[in-house]
Amino acid sequence: MRSKINVSKRAEAIELEEGGISKIKITLNIKNRTGKKLEHIKVIEKIPNIAELIKEDYLGTLKPSKILQHDIKGMLLKWDIDELEGYEERMITYKIKSKLSIIGHMSLNPAVVKFKNPNGKITITHSNRHKVDV
Repeated sequence: MRSKINVSKRAEAIELEEGGISKIKITLNIKNRTGKKLEHIKVIEKIPNIAELIKEDYLGTLKPSKILQHDIKGMLLKWDIDELEGYEERMITYKIKSKLSIIGHMSLNPAVVKFKNPNGKITITHSNRHKVDV
């Protein structure tokens, strides 16, 4: 069985410094594949320790409901979406800045989406793993 929510991750380097990646724009596309409303959706994204979130105005996208910082594991971003109507699609965009210039590629972990399906059961789905190249 496939998940009722489809999550895809896209990332692109938006700024280069010293021949390597310094800023990355990440877009999460969350789509309800069913005709039924889904509720209590939580999107969890982990930023590697080598990078940090660029805090800015979130125009046209959702603002993270929670930002947790861990010294070793990196940063955890969490968004809460109350409901997604049938076939509705949401985009979450944010930018990160690397602490060091990244030469070659950087692998980004998949985003995790937890939601309550119409039966009341909590379901977990993951996005794709994305690699950003110079």
